[in-house]
Amino acid sequence: MLEGIAGDLRVGLPVQSLHDGDKATHEALRLHAVLEAPEAAISAILMKHDHVRELVDNGWLKLFAMDAYSGKIRGYNPAAGWVDAQPASLTADDNSAVSTRLSA
Repeated sequence: MLEGIAGDLRVGLPVQSLHDGDKATHEALRLHAVLEAPEAAISAILMKHDHVRELVDNGWLKLFAMDAYSGKIRGYNPAAGWVDAQPASLTADDNSAVSTRLSA
């Protein structure tokens, strides 16, 4: 929620949207982006753009690189670099909801 003409975010709103004061109301969701691009190119972009790298390093954005030829997907882990990403679940009813686990 924005407050005032300057567009300042109301203090405490991120916590209030996830917690009711006694317990968590829901899990925070993060954007997962799968890019069909070489890992080196994605890494170069992260090094060039601090604001994007901070989103990834702080867990707000999860990056995955898909090899155009093999279809293999690897995820970016800020501590370990590019690691294999293994799908934990994929249902025929909802193929957009893929839960992944990054192995470090």
